[in-house]
Amino acid sequence: MTDASISMVYPQPTSNTKRCEKLWFDDGSIVLQAGQTQFRIHKSLLARSSTVFNDMFLLPVPPEGAASDSEGIVEGCPVVHMQDSDADLTHLLEWIYEHPAKSTKNRRVPPTGDEIPATEGRGF
Repeated sequence: MTDASISMVYPQPTSNTKRCEKLWFDDGSIVLQAGQTQFRIHKSLLARSSTVFNDMFLLPVPPEGAASDSEGIVEGCPVVHMQDSDADLTHLLEWIYEHPAKSTKNRRVPPTGDEIPATEGRGF
């Protein structure tokens, strides 16, 4: 996934655009589009699962009104146009959603209170 450009799409997909029903979540926060297929997924899960996605999400979003007439937002979510094929992106997203523990295993998140031994930080 290289050189992904961020752009917006209007709420109603064009007649050529289709949604991947298996990877279209009503509570998703971002829409990825590969070819003519759109995926509404969770930005936070992708960012935790992949440094590529994490870095991509750190890029600034174009200011509102900077998009052309054929671009906008889908159901309130920004659209990221991917250079990957829809089949490749489908396989990647399916793996991330079916294996969330494996895809986030090496994330750098501070431990929760339940994960810290009771003696740690108490001078023992």
